[in-house]
Amino acid sequence: MCPTITSTVEDEIESHLREKFDLVLGQETTDKEWAKACLPTKKHGCGLGRPKDIISAAFAANVEETMSHVMKILPGTSDYMSMLHATNEDFMAYEFSYDDTKSFVRGFRERKHIVTSAAMELDEMPLLQNFDDNEDKKKTQHFYSDIINRSRAKVLEDLIHQNGTPEEQASFHSNDDSFAGAFLWNIPKDANSTMSTQEFRVALKLRLHIKFNTLLPRCCCTNHVPIDPHAIHLYTCNEFKHLMLMRHDAIQNDLKQLGLLGAISVIDSGLGHLLEEDGCKGDLLFKGQGRNGEDRMIDISIGSATAPSYLHASAHTAQYVLKLLEDNKNTKYLTRYRAVGIDFMPATFEMHGQASDTFLQFLKKLVRTAADVNGVHYSLMFNYWKIRLSTTLQKYNGKIMHMAQQKIARVNGLVRYDDVDLVHDIITNERHVHNVA
Repeated sequence: MCPTITSTVEDEIESHLREKFDLVLGQETTDKEWAKACLPTKKHGCGLGRPKDIISAAFAANVEETMSHVMKILPGTSDYMSMLHATNEDFMAYEFSYDDTKSFVRGFRERKHIVTSAAMELDEMPLLQNFDDNEDKKKTQHFYSDIINRSRAKVLEDLIHQNGTPEEQASFHSNDDSFAGAFLWNIPKDANSTMSTQEFRVALKLRLHIKFNTLLPRCCCTNHVPIDPHAIHLYTCNEFKHLMLMRHDAIQNDLKQLGLLGAISVIDSGLGHLLEEDGCKGDLLFKGQGRNGEDRMIDISIGSATAPSYLHASAHTAQYVLKLLEDNKNTKYLTRYRAVGIDFMPATFEMHGQASDTFLQFLKKLVRTAADVNGVHYSLMFNYWKIRLSTTLQKYNGKIMHMAQQKIARVNGLVRYDDVDLVHDIITNERHVHNVA
């Protein structure tokens, strides 16, 4: 749609979009939180986009793709069409026959300037120029949108790296890839793809590094540690190890189901006898899925990049926790399993969403097998399982938050053990700030 129409309402559209997002979130967003939410799902955000950016990319792309054809069909347009890429001085000096014509040219120049500025921010002006010089260019809107979105992501990344807290920097690294944001593409149609309102809100707040308004002030652990507003302690305290195991087992069950879908024999019990020390074992054994047709053992680990023990490194190094967990598991198991003819692979995740490249390669292998067995296109199957695993991870992050709060409230004597409704209200009412008497 022409900017002469949309430019008057694009701010209203964004305000309306932000208002609805705040309702989903349960509280108002800050400008920085909203800027994150507007980024693509594969670059830290929620994929909402900004109307101004979408309109700019669409209009500039339409003009670029049709300009030569219009001048060929209507030669009389050549003079003013040459002003589309003229210098500012030439544009200002040109005598337009009609105000509407001048408004059209000005609108294009303003929208294309947004694309050009984004390319300059990314040091990609030669790339943009080469694309524009191609007379047969296609998917121009997608190309322009990608430049604008990556530029916005870079500006926000620079801002957070320069001025953000270590916790914000670490979580920002930890949700940076398409797997981390896959749960946002979910269509809730069955138990595996459905998240409750509160689980989804927890996932959004963890992703955007938004404070929780409803956290109880102190943990029920031995030291009664104060609970930070971003709930970091709840995901790192030994008091809730059983809840972390619940999340681990949910991921493990998904992977087992994927293996069985591909007619692969998957074993999840009785694995302690494979090594000399009984009880020291991996999580799942996939028959024939390792190197050279060997069986492959995987061991699942889920870490938090914002954990105090990792924070100094993970705030500055992307995938620090993933690589550390991989190294630890390989040190523990790799040589020992190879000695008995079993291939070993660590499957590591960060709770904010990232998965290791090693795991993703194995996931693609399992999906390809399942796709072939079931006659389903690989890309459809992979997209489904990426979303399902991402959803499971975030769903159980929400369950951990909820159940940890319940335990704290009960153990610290804030509510009676049988007053389930009150516990639920304390935790799920996002606008309620709990005041402990």
